[in-house]
Amino acid sequence: MNISGLRFSPRSLSVLFAAIGVFGGLGCPFENTQHCANPSSDAAVACAADEVCSKCESDNNGCVKLGGETVVSESCMLNGPSTGTTEDINTSTDDPTLATVIPTIETTDSTTMQTTMDVTITTSTGTDPVTTDPDTTVTATTEDTECDPDEGDAGCVVPRPYCTQEGDCVPCSELDCEAIDATRPVCVTEPNGGFTGLCVECLTNDDCSDAEPFCDTGTATCNKCTMHEQCPATACNLETGECFPEQHVLYVEHSPANNCSDMGPGTSEDKPFCKLQPALAAVGADPTTIRLKQGDNAQADTNVVPPNVTVAIVMHGAVTPALARSGGTSPALSVSEGSLVFVHRVAMNGVTPNTISSVLSCTKARVWLERLTVSYGKNGIVSSNCMVHVRRSAVFQNQNGGIDMSQSNDGTSKLWLENSYVTANGSVYGIRASNNSYLDILYSTIAGNVPADNIPGISCLIAPQKNLRLRNSMVTKTNGSPNPYVKGCAYEVETDEVTNYFVEATLLNDLVELGVAAAVQQGVVLAQPGGPLKGYATWLPGDPVHDYNQLNVRPDEDNGMDYAGADVP
Repeated sequence: MNISGLRFSPRSLSVLFAAIGVFGGLGCPFENTQHCANPSSDAAVACAADEVCSKCESDNNGCVKLGGETVVSESCMLNGPSTGTTEDINTSTDDPTLATVIPTIETTDSTTMQTTMDVTITTSTGTDPVTTDPDTTVTATTEDTECDPDEGDAGCVVPRPYCTQEGDCVPCSELDCEAIDATRPVCVTEPNGGFTGLCVECLTNDDCSDAEPFCDTGTATCNKCTMHEQCPATACNLETGECFPEQHVLYVEHSPANNCSDMGPGTSEDKPFCKLQPALAAVGADPTTIRLKQGDNAQADTNVVPPNVTVAIVMHGAVTPALARSGGTSPALSVSEGSLVFVHRVAMNGVTPNTISSVLSCTKARVWLERLTVSYGKNGIVSSNCMVHVRRSAVFQNQNGGIDMSQSNDGTSKLWLENSYVTANGSVYGIRASNNSYLDILYSTIAGNVPADNIPGISCLIAPQKNLRLRNSMVTKTNGSPNPYVKGCAYEVETDEVTNYFVEATLLNDLVELGVAAAVQQGVVLAQPGGPLKGYATWLPGDPVHDYNQLNVRPDEDNGMDYAGADVP
């Protein structure tokens, strides 16, 4: 009998061989001389009156009790009437000396396996072998299997989440992840919470593509970057979600002892440019990251981004670098037409307050400013037909005003202000727009501006229709001012107004006395825990999940009540 490839439990084998061994019609010798159907033994027992002799049963010397659980088929019965109609062993051949082959073996075990086998039986009379139909199906018990491969990986769990064809649960280290799922080629071999033993998309940024460069370790999936910190070697292009290329990085550190040189090439940390301006001039057609490190000497010169380039200026090292403009009236940083500029974790200021015309100026370009301080200029940020994004930044103590978007006579300007402060700016405006200017302000604090005059914190000189979105923010005006908090601007969504906190406070310290703020420092207003700012804001999907300093989280649930302004205590 050829039964190769099958796995039988001991019980399955005992049933199989007992059935073959007691088949008197096969001409096989009986090992049990007392079996009731043994034709060659004088010791064969006679069954009781309420029993029948079964050639197919090995227990009780083949005697089966009538009416019991065991049913004897006609072909198995030696004498007496049939007690059932089951055909567990039932096949006939033309040779009367041949009993049947075994088409089915049934057991009571819960896990079974079906397979097809050829069964060859040779009689003791020397006749030719008789072979069963190769399509004969045998149902046999598998022993010690953990899962059914026909049901996929059901029944297997971390850290052995995959089911093999043999019915074993195994970790990904015993398989080829890419063959299982090409989109999840990485095997988690080290203990890693709910991912241990699984095939995943990524474990580090190195596992991700340029299009989705950031590995979210919480989900083990690749995503587009949304913060510069997610691209530690370079910077994040916040418009495309891709990291800047690592082959285009320049270094700046104004420390002569560190071999700095303005002659370049500045492509290594140990031989950087001394000043920012020569590095900006070296930026070519490829997106370039400039890693700016605070040096022994100040970056005091004016810096101009060339036209039509894409560049990121980001902090390098542990100390926030400063563009501390002195010796002139031009801005600390100017962005030329057609360029796309990202600036991250840099302080920009005039060394002598109110001397430089503006701290940052932009003309027909796109700029993304994140975690900046902009201070001590005549004007903070001045835009002429620019798209300006300001996130988690503070624009404060500029003589005329904070952010001016009004110079848009021949084009369009737009300001996105998020989780930021525009505070304690001088005598003309806090935030100002005009003509084709649009304002989108979210979770920000506009307070203590123009304290000597009755001027609103936000003003639009000539407003297009629906040019303002103002949500979840705090806005102040001078004590007793007859002017509104927001003047001349047109709300795009009227219901936004109720999500903001408006209060009369001429100076920032007035907010502390009113119990609105816990403290004020460097233009930053820290909310009073449990104070009046609590519950004014309504968080919506897509809103930031952290506050200004990223120390505390927003509700992160639809219509969750939150603190208005840039800070969550």
